[in-house]
Order: sequence, then C-alpha cells, then structure tokens
Amino acid sequence: MVVAGGVAEHDVTNDPGRFPGVIKSEPAGHGPDVEFGTVYGVEDRPDLLQRAIGVGHRTHDRRVRVAVRREPLVDAPAVTISGRAGIGADATGAVRGVTTAFAVTWDYRCPFARNAHEHVLTALAAGADWEVRFVPFSLGQAHVEEGEVSVWDEPAKDTGILALQVGVVVRDEFADRFPAVHRGLFAARHDEGLHLEDRVVVEKVLTEHGVPADVVFDRVESGAALATVREEHEAFVASHTVWGVPTFVAGEEAVFVRLMDRSPVGSEPAPSIRAVERVVDLLTGWPELNEFKHTTVPR
Repeated sequence: MVVAGGVAEHDVTNDPGRFPGVIKSEPAGHGPDVEFGTVYGVEDRPDLLQRAIGVGHRTHDRRVRVAVRREPLVDAPAVTISGRAGIGADATGAVRGVTTAFAVTWDYRCPFARNAHEHVLTALAAGADWEVRFVPFSLGQAHVEEGEVSVWDEPAKDTGILALQVGVVVRDEFADRFPAVHRGLFAARHDEGLHLEDRVVVEKVLTEHGVPADVVFDRVESGAALATVREEHEAFVASHTVWGVPTFVAGEEAVFVRLMDRSPVGSEPAPSIRAVERVVDLLTGWPELNEFKHTTVPR
C-alpha cells in the first residue's frame, strides 16, 4: 500500500517479517489515534543498515500501521555484532529482535576506548538487545597537521595502525573471535604496557585466541586492511564529524564519551548494559545536551 508522498505503509504490529528488515517501532509521542515513531531496519543487503522515519496510526482494530521513509544510517560491514542473535543479519538481511542500533569508534591506544568497548562487549556477551557496528578510527591520522604526510601514506610511522588493521580483519573475517581479540589487543596495550606496533605482540594475541595470524597479516600486507580502515575512518569524519574515540553514533547524532570504569571479562553485565544504554538514550533522546563534565575526577 502506498500513501501520500510515495512512501510505503506497512503493518508492523505483530509480524516484523511483513516489513523485511524491521527491527522496531519506537513511539516518540502519542495522541488518541496517532503515533510518531522511528523504525530501524536492514535492507535486503545485510551490509546496509538503514534508518526509517515513520508516522504511524492505530486502525480501528488496534493494529499499528507505519508510513515509512527510508534513508541511509551508515554503510555497515557485512558482519556486525548482535547480543541476541550472536552475529549480525541473517541470509535475508533481517535482524530479528534487536531494539537498539549504534556504532562506536575505537583505536587501541586510547584507555577510554578500552573502557567503553569492554562495557559494550560485556553487555553483548550477556545478550544485550543491540546491533553494534565497531568502527576503526586512527588517532594518528586525526592528529596529522595540514601539509604533513598522512598515516595512509606512511602507516609504518604510526604506532597504532597495525593493530587497528588487524582488528578490522578479525572483525570482518573471524567475527566469532572478534570480541576476544578486541579485548586482547586493548589488554596488551593498557594492562601489559606492550607496543602494538610490534608484530610479535599482535601475533601473540591472535594466536592465543585461535585466529590464524598468517591469514590476518596477509590482509595487512596486501593493503586491503588499511584501505578498509581509511574508508571507514574518513566516512565517519565526513558524515558525523568524528574526531576521536570512543565516539558513539546513532542516526544523525554522534557523541564523544569517556566512561571512567572498566568491565573486564567476568564482570556483572547489568552495570555495562545500563551504562551503554544511558549513553545511547542521551545521544538519541536529548541532543540538546552538548557538554556535561565533572569538574574533578575521583582517583
């Protein structure tokens, strides 16, 4: 059924499958007969996460119908991580049962990225109802001054780009091992004080978590991994003016966040779920809040 403006109207009350890719309808306001909502969905392609803006109404039989306008959210990799489903979209591109979708940037050198990603990983491992895209962001490139040689042109001079490339290869080709390797690379830098530009250090993390290091380094040496890092880094700089890590991104909003506590393996998941959902709720629900920073930090 097509309504005014050429947008399609879909019945999403009880059967999201009737609108391929629908994840949820989230009312933002209510009237006697009208709801305004946002529907998050995945197109027939699992690598394109989309946001659909909908205006819905309840029919006489109390069913909810939503008129939807689709627009791209982020060009996501084919594999993203869902706490409920385990890994990403199914063969049809639909991700069933996911209620929150967001992206989060990382560079393994940042301790606050480590904190945020530990919380996300702990929550996902406990079944958090999220669809998360992990986005590489080079802090080295972010600090290149105008006229200087980029990290993309001289990656060997940057201390973080090797691990970032390795993380992307594991994310895309060994997705089931990504959470463990992701934690392992953060731990190597921040818990053990090791240098992530050292191939031996990175190889040890891969081997400890069952990832064939030779395959991963082949992708790095071919230039394919660096191309992916660059593409995603530059895409989020262009689309959301991202300048650091960890940055959380949802819809058109992006926010740099510092979480002060950690969530190591074995941590109780409830605080992590609560922390991340607070961040995303503020990001999407209160964009007018621009800065909220304590004047002192407890030691």
